[in-house]
Amino acid sequence: MRGPFWIVHSSSPTPPTLSLWRGTRAGLVFSLRIILEKDYSGPVFKEPAPSEFQLPQTSLQIPDRVDVLIVGAGPAGLAAGRRIVDAGATVLIVDARARIGNPPRCGELARDNFMEVFGFDPEPDWVRWRIAELGNMPVLNRSATESGAARILSRRGASVAEGCALMGLGEYDGVGRTARLRSSHGSMEVYARLVIAADGAPSRVARLAGIDTLISPLETVSCLAYRIIDTTLENANNIRFEFPPVLNPHYFWVIPSGPSEANVGLGVPAHRGHAARPLLDRLMDETGALTGGKRIQTIVGWYPSTLPLETPFVDGLLVTGTAARLIDAELGEGLWQAAFSGAAAGETYVDVGERGTSAQELASYRDRVDRLYGPLRHGYAKRRKREARSG
Repeated sequence: MRGPFWIVHSSSPTPPTLSLWRGTRAGLVFSLRIILEKDYSGPVFKEPAPSEFQLPQTSLQIPDRVDVLIVGAGPAGLAAGRRIVDAGATVLIVDARARIGNPPRCGELARDNFMEVFGFDPEPDWVRWRIAELGNMPVLNRSATESGAARILSRRGASVAEGCALMGLGEYDGVGRTARLRSSHGSMEVYARLVIAADGAPSRVARLAGIDTLISPLETVSCLAYRIIDTTLENANNIRFEFPPVLNPHYFWVIPSGPSEANVGLGVPAHRGHAARPLLDRLMDETGALTGGKRIQTIVGWYPSTLPLETPFVDGLLVTGTAARLIDAELGEGLWQAAFSGAAAGETYVDVGERGTSAQELASYRDRVDRLYGPLRHGYAKRRKREARSG
């Protein structure tokens, strides 16, 4: 379960001022205000103007020309980078966060073949726990996984820039696109034969290329989760995943991340005005899935609960992961889909890059990710049916 934007604060009853970084849209603001409205009387969020972005320091000398520019160093961007770097192409991966992998996101539960699709052999700290009764499905430490994968790509020749945001994107000139980037050192331009949008929803990169990525608040899910340690779990070898009527058509989860720790959260319809914190606290008490413990982190976010982009490509650009809305609208699963689509994007460039990156050449990417579309449409239909039953 992955939300494209997550804002983390301490376990204090009153969260500190929260800063929203680039790409924040009206739907996100709406979602966060709903989830915090009755629990928190803090500031009203707005999207910052480009001149207001406060980016962390980056020391990397950014190249002015690469084969592929990847925007976003989550599972999609890193999986794409692995395939392209291994083929010997030049790659620049940029991410606006101060540290790749932070803040943490989602419940971190992945499919058992996630690492194979992701393209990396996991290091010991990449997996927090394995769910024995679900075939040893891994619960990731996403911070360690993503920062570790980025270091591996850097050692293999990729340029990886943290604290660097894409601010503008030029028209396709028949060969590639010019991207305008900004870091703590100022603005710069990079020319790339292909740009891969792996920046989550609603993808700013794809929108700059002319793809309509705006999402209605009616098709978003607000999420709230706690990281809890020193707790007594009902069953540390299985997850708890329920659809309580009060959350219809969405869900409550308990995902063990160790013998005495868990990620506990819920998804609520963003447009219904629920106060998520009291709901989550109540469900934790009612289900009996865990007893006691210490909340060490609170994570708030959202994800699109809609159909995937039908055409996730244009001249010189591919759209991957949650940026392409490749996320299960019923269950919120997006990690595996992100890695799969990122790998497909990388393989597409390896196959067609020498011939060019026009939309005609890149259309094979849609064929590669087509196996995702049937299950995602089915999940969306199930979510809509459950919602209709609730009135």
